[in-house]
Amino acid sequence: MLVMPFAFYIAFFFIDGYVICADSSSYIDMSFTREPLYPMYLDLFRKITGQGDTYLYLAVLGQSLFAAFATWNVTKYLTEKFNLNSLYVLGVTALPLLSSLLCRFAAKRSSMYTNSIMTEGITISLYLLFIRFALEYITEKSKKSMMLCCLLCFIGISTRIQMAVLIFLFILIYLYVNKLSRKSLAGIALITLAIIASSVLLDCSYNFVLRGQFTRHKDAGRFPTTIAMYAAEEEYVDYIEDPELKEIYLRLYNICDEEGWLMHSAPSDWLGGVSHFADHYDNIQLDTMETILTREISTYEYKSGVLSDIDRIDAIEKEFRDSLIPHEIPKIAKIFINNFLSGLILSVAKKSVLLTYYSIAIYIIYIALMILVLMKARKASRSSLHGKMVAAGALSLLTLTSIISNVGLVSMVIFCQTRYTIYNLAPFYIALLLMIKVLLEDKRKH
Repeated sequence: MLVMPFAFYIAFFFIDGYVICADSSSYIDMSFTREPLYPMYLDLFRKITGQGDTYLYLAVLGQSLFAAFATWNVTKYLTEKFNLNSLYVLGVTALPLLSSLLCRFAAKRSSMYTNSIMTEGITISLYLLFIRFALEYITEKSKKSMMLCCLLCFIGISTRIQMAVLIFLFILIYLYVNKLSRKSLAGIALITLAIIASSVLLDCSYNFVLRGQFTRHKDAGRFPTTIAMYAAEEEYVDYIEDPELKEIYLRLYNICDEEGWLMHSAPSDWLGGVSHFADHYDNIQLDTMETILTREISTYEYKSGVLSDIDRIDAIEKEFRDSLIPHEIPKIAKIFINNFLSGLILSVAKKSVLLTYYSIAIYIIYIALMILVLMKARKASRSSLHGKMVAAGALSLLTLTSIISNVGLVSMVIFCQTRYTIYNLAPFYIALLLMIKVLLEDKRKH
């Protein structure tokens, strides 16, 4: 339990060191567009070590140790909860490590997230710990686990906005544990408000210290704007009122249309359509919108003198999505459904024609086992296996809800890729393994 994960992640720390990715510079440079916690994490090591890249090695070492700790902590808890023998301990320990190896080799990233200068270096491990403490809160109603879930929610959304899914999950868990009532609704409302307010305060304070502006990070609206541009047509320019914005829109549209990046250029088959959106999302957002608007914002008169350059870019993007999205609902719904289905596949496997059929099969098996475990947990209230059945059923239902919630959130604002869906890969197969274990125990008993 202890040696295996630490040896694994430390070994890859020495093999790969730190890896710079497409988004890494925005965290290293403490960009105004990023949540505060990860840039602060990197800057802490930078202040300790001074010049050079030593701080990046230390940051990756920290990520590797955190991943090892999360794996060990989860395995230790589940071993005690389910009385696991050595074989099952090996399986539970290995699953987070195997998911890392899949990213290193099968996903063709050439590096694990623990070695990458990306928020996923922290949030994947954090997510795994949240599932562990959420299960403890569900089954034992522990105040300690509730407080740790709240802390992980705060750290999560302060590191990456996608971790807002943890708050949604915690709301459901809290209302289940405390039963739906006025008191529980008031309680979870106060807790949620406290988590969000704390995150906003950290964000604003960070920007005040760094930039002298007590404000949140910028440019969060670029994601829905990208989807609006992907679904756009030339005639949609008529929906935009400001003449200067019409000109900007046509310029962006013509570039994307000529390159074949827009929805009307996508292949007709499902997998082709999903891949087209994913392949060209960054072309639209980063290569076109961000590049042109950032480089030439000083030439635009739109709200010039009223807003700063970055606020003016936000205002232009807002004008685009407010003008376009109401006329693109059917197209956006199709994008969401395609995204959602591909996200379900990526949560348990790699995206391919063959693994699509595997994913359907494994979800059917998983749901069938989950229903069987929940039914047995309800019937066998006096059985010695009751506690294990309840825990296995709770973990499986929590993980399935987590997959649906995470994929749904991601599908609304961006395309689904392994980076955004890997969070539930290890929990899914751990839950599957533990369901099989308790059902086999039940069969032997009878």
